[in-house]
Amino acid sequence: MDESKPSHSSPSPPLSPMRIADSELDSPLATAEFLTRQELLKRRSRRARQLARCYRAHYWALMEELKAKHKEYYWMYGKSPYKEDEDVEDEDEDGDCKKSRRREGSGGNDDEEATETMEIRRCEVTGCKAKAMALTRYCHAHILSDSKQKLYKGCSYCIKSTQTGPILCCKPVLRSTVPLLCSTHMQVAEKHLIRALKRGGLNISSTKKLAPKFHILVAECVRQIQTKRRAALKATIAQVQIEEEMSTQTGPILCCKPVLRSTVPLLCSTHMQVAEKHLIRALKRGGLNISSTKKLAPKFHILVAECVRQIQTKRRAALKATIAQVQIEEEMR
Repeated sequence: MDESKPSHSSPSPPLSPMRIADSELDSPLATAEFLTRQELLKRRSRRARQLARCYRAHYWALMEELKAKHKEYYWMYGKSPYKEDEDVEDEDEDGDCKKSRRREGSGGNDDEEATETMEIRRCEVTGCKAKAMALTRYCHAHILSDSKQKLYKGCSYCIKSTQTGPILCCKPVLRSTVPLLCSTHMQVAEKHLIRALKRGGLNISSTKKLAPKFHILVAECVRQIQTKRRAALKATIAQVQIEEEMSTQTGPILCCKPVLRSTVPLLCSTHMQVAEKHLIRALKRGGLNISSTKKLAPKFHILVAECVRQIQTKRRAALKATIAQVQIEEEMR
């Protein structure tokens, strides 16, 4: 190779104004005050197709320009296709570091050697000798120190949790990365995901394969919810059994005031009023505003509806608690 740098493209001549395609078809209608629907749609269709062709041409022109810019950037800040024989570093008055490189042509000829002097900017972080990235004064490892940059954010993986808060990885990652993890912790997260799927009955060796179908995910969510409900039910049953055992050992303490055997329920006058108050409160919670229990009792379908409402309320509360717990676990990951 004889060239030491990529050649810059010559400036393109100014473009002539774009001419509307098939404009002669619109000339008879130029003085018309009104247009039919068919004429209007035809004109808009022709112009929309022409605009689409213009956008495509502009897009590919930008792609060619991007290739040229990338080639120049890679030459300046990336790897070189030449072998580096010797590197000589000098510092000028401004403190910038200049490196003279003697490059040997890839063809193997000793006569094809070039000497190039190029300025290399170093990272401004103290002790860092890496090259600074383009358009900034910091290298990739310290790019987050630049307050003006908008392309990178820190890795959000939690390394350790302390009393003051979680300690994050904070390695520079592109903002568009989802999830916002560096390559190392992305692999760790994939391993955790594979283990979680295996515990759910899905033997997936890699997360790059197709994701499980929606009905499988729904079935897994239902299974986890049912497992939590069974665990809560077992804990409740165990607590009730313990309370029953405690009550059977010592025995309940009753009022024991004399009451006629025919009294239903078997309560004295004082505790009868207390029981009536509890019953009125329960009916009010069910939507029945009854001031006295001596009135007619509500119909059977009303009682059934109240029971169903209470059951649904409990289920909704349990479901909300489960969803909140799942969200917390996802945030912790």
